[in-house]
Amino acid sequence: MNYRFFLPVEIIFGKDKIKELSQQIKNTPVLIVSDPVLKEIGLVDRVKESVGLPGDVFDFCQVEPNPSCATVNKGTQYAKEINAKTIIGLGGGSSIDAAKAISCLVETNDTLQDHLFEGKTFEKRTSLLIAIPTTAGTGSEVTNVGVYTDQDREQKKPLVTEFFWPDHSFLDPTLTYSMPAKVTASTSLDAFTHAIEAYWADSSQPLSKLLSMEAMKLIIENLEEAVKKPQDYQVRENLLYASLLAGISFAQTRTTILHALSFPLTNEYGLEHGFACALALPELILENYVFFKEPMDALTKYLDLESVEHFSQKMLQIMKNVQAPTTLSELGIKKAEVEKLADTTLTAPIARLNPKKYSKNELIIFLNKIH
Repeated sequence: MNYRFFLPVEIIFGKDKIKELSQQIKNTPVLIVSDPVLKEIGLVDRVKESVGLPGDVFDFCQVEPNPSCATVNKGTQYAKEINAKTIIGLGGGSSIDAAKAISCLVETNDTLQDHLFEGKTFEKRTSLLIAIPTTAGTGSEVTNVGVYTDQDREQKKPLVTEFFWPDHSFLDPTLTYSMPAKVTASTSLDAFTHAIEAYWADSSQPLSKLLSMEAMKLIIENLEEAVKKPQDYQVRENLLYASLLAGISFAQTRTTILHALSFPLTNEYGLEHGFACALALPELILENYVFFKEPMDALTKYLDLESVEHFSQKMLQIMKNVQAPTTLSELGIKKAEVEKLADTTLTAPIARLNPKKYSKNELIIFLNKIH
């Protein structure tokens, strides 16, 4: 047994833990990176109050879903103008990813594109980076990965660096109460795919498998209930904990072909990231089984399911119950577009970590099964 497990993030988890935020702020000014909705509903102001230094706390609340390079560059310029020493990412994965990039770019004269496409690398980060998720799904608070969209190139691309690990991550389930049902469903399915892909990836290892198993069990048991009862604290806590476990797990392993497929589904068809990741999940559970039989049997037993077929059907039913799309045709994707979808999916290196290694023709056949 040989593996490496690395997590240099302090995790502060629990009800109202956001009130302890001020204990971690050592240097000001502070910049909160978030989105317009969280600003509007008051969560940004709630975090400002927790920081406790109103004169030295600023906000940049312009982050959009699938954060663009242009927005990150704009946020970086603002961070330079206020001489930010602490960067707080507040929100879903988009805001936290934007904060990661800003915290590194603020010390350079670079653009985000320089690092995504021109081969530049970060050499340091001296600003404090704090992540505060308000969704239970992306796991960005415990990973060294950010995902960004360059609108000019029409490309969505991940960036990995040791400097993207947050210094502190605050996970307060009360902050997830504001999630609408659709966001709850999408982000939870994102977490589920993190967990199962970390479980079956070629790069998987024993600790990741254990974390992933518990994350999947919690999501299966709590997702539908969270959609029905959004103010149920215990359910919200369970989902946030599951997201955390899944995030820690895939930070060690990376994801596989489900996430590779999500890139074109989001970029070209506008599907929410979590729904895009999960769309092919029920069918892929069946196809991967032949190449990963013993571990999948162990997983289905842990999840109290009778067989891999039962597992596939269970996930399909949950997805339908939370109104997640389960076919390509629901997105308006025509049969003639499937070949291009396969081509784009296979360009992502993570596609090769999947147990079943798909050729282009095999992937086209697979995608037609879920059309």
